[in-house]
Amino acid sequence: MTKKQLRGDAKRESILEIAFQAFLDNGYAGTSMATIAARVGGSKGTLYSFFASKEELFFSVLDARIEVHGAPIRAAIKAEGPPRQVLFGYGTKLMQAILSDAGLAFQRLIIAESERFPELARVFYERGPKRGLEELAQYFSRIMQEGLLREADPLMVARQFNALCRMDFKEKRLWGVLDTVSAGQIDETVKAAVETILAAYAPAR
Repeated sequence: MTKKQLRGDAKRESILEIAFQAFLDNGYAGTSMATIAARVGGSKGTLYSFFASKEELFFSVLDARIEVHGAPIRAAIKAEGPPRQVLFGYGTKLMQAILSDAGLAFQRLIIAESERFPELARVFYERGPKRGLEELAQYFSRIMQEGLLREADPLMVARQFNALCRMDFKEKRLWGVLDTVSAGQIDETVKAAVETILAAYAPAR
């Protein structure tokens, strides 16, 4: 990769970070390309050289945030090790992502814009939560085939595990009822979720 390409990639990443904050501050409708260009410190022409429209920029921001939050979760579910270890790693990464300040701010943005921009919510779900759920289901399917869990609907098991990990922490943080969830609370909750799933779907002896 040339120095020019590296500079272009760095500029694009900088724009995405600045645009993300602008969308958080003002919402999609309240944010213009001119506003973002001013924050970036360049002209609208520079901005349009990277993104053809505000909608394209917004979806690029969406993809970037999904990657930032989703990559550690996907890596955890693909890790080697016994199910108890893998599931605990996955569950903690999941909770850290959805309960982080940036993760919560992004979820609030999606909720706020979904009524007038329903395509946004659909794309977010398909590229983010749905993809993660399907990858978790693939993991459950594999360990069922290996005889480590009894046969069941792997997608249902994945939904159950995610729900047990989240408990009501996500909603309370979104609503502002809880200011924070400690690492200890996350660990305790995820451990309980892991043990519940392993017990519920233990192979017949």
